[in-house]
Amino acid sequence: MIRRIALAGALAFAFFAPAAAQQPPRASTVEAGVYIEFGPSFVDYQNIESPERCRDLCLQDRRCRVWRYVGGTAPAEYGRARRVCVLGDRAPQTRTRPGGWATSGQVQ
Repeated sequence: MIRRIALAGALAFAFFAPAAAQQPPRASTVEAGVYIEFGPSFVDYQNIESPERCRDLCLQDRRCRVWRYVGGTAPAEYGRARRVCVLGDRAPQTRTRPGGWATSGQVQ
């Protein structure tokens, strides 16, 4: 009897799996040469090797709606904020095209 209840419970769980497990994978744009401003970030990662890695960090965090990567060739006015990945949970405010040192994206 206990085995039947356990089996029924396991089957019910498998049938009614959480919706999060059935959601399609998240995707993001990748806008090379674009600097998206989105207000305060909720996390900044230092020494990130590429814009693609930054995008992946954003896609792994359900809070992330927009991201920005500042590469190692950023101008001096960006100071130490080079090779940094910035994640935000707000909608984009502005887009500028400063050149090849910035890449941004928005989760779709």
